[in-house]
Amino acid sequence: MKIEAIRSFLQLVESGSYAAAAEELYTSPTTLHSHVKAIQSELNAALVRFDGRRLDLTAAGHQFLVFAERTVREYDAIREGFGRSSRPKQRLRIASMIAPSIHILPGLLDTFHRARPETVVVVETGSLGDSIAALTSREADVAVMYSGIAARHTDTFAMTPILESHLAAIIRADLVDRSPLDLLARYPIAAPVGTASTRQYFERWARQHEVEVSIPFEYSSSDAILTHVRAGGCIGLMGSYVASDAVRNGDAHELELPDFEQDHTVVALHARDSNLVVREFIDLCERFYAAGGHLEPISALA
Repeated sequence: MKIEAIRSFLQLVESGSYAAAAEELYTSPTTLHSHVKAIQSELNAALVRFDGRRLDLTAAGHQFLVFAERTVREYDAIREGFGRSSRPKQRLRIASMIAPSIHILPGLLDTFHRARPETVVVVETGSLGDSIAALTSREADVAVMYSGIAARHTDTFAMTPILESHLAAIIRADLVDRSPLDLLARYPIAAPVGTASTRQYFERWARQHEVEVSIPFEYSSSDAILTHVRAGGCIGLMGSYVASDAVRNGDAHELELPDFEQDHTVVALHARDSNLVVREFIDLCERFYAAGGHLEPISALA
């Protein structure tokens, strides 16, 4: 029985519905339902039932709830104990979306390491939901993501900007032979998956400006979109910081589209009462942001 499944059961009981529980855990109702179903199959007993929209526990469910609460509590305590005994005293854990971990964090962490060589930095990359879940469960000290999503969690966490960015539509430079709108009409679009806010913004923009676009390519990775653009034959949607090197080198061209503005600023989400190591990393992020995305001399961190 997986600890993730047990956590899903506990959240379902607390939230009262699969949809609400899934939202709290930043996963899908389907995934959460499969977790609970797996537990019931393993125990060969029904744990929950619904009376209309109201969730009730069966007798077996009440019994399992006691076990689940105790198990998760003891698991977290053991894990924390192992962490204290086996990990270095100074450790910075970062949960990051993939693109920032490729284009922003390496330079920042190199500077941070020179200032704090005794600190071990662990970067776990994943989806937006993974990053927020890791921060919420205290498995990460910092979550790196986009400001639009992070702003929804500022009642719980502090948000520090790292790098200003915007949604960009780019095409291989040698394919630019007509106006931006005509290029959109001619070339297919490589875009984030349909649930991404950037994708939804682009589709709204296209409808509002009566621009017919074709989106036959969906990627979960901005760098995969950039690779497709470099191969030619499509226009890609991504954060401007991802495309900046390709545009600067003349390999790609950013389309200047009318009223096309979506903030894509990269930020760090972190606890307000962070420890010294985290605070020093956040201080570096603030300096990096203030300098317009340029690293300051190491001595500035002393």
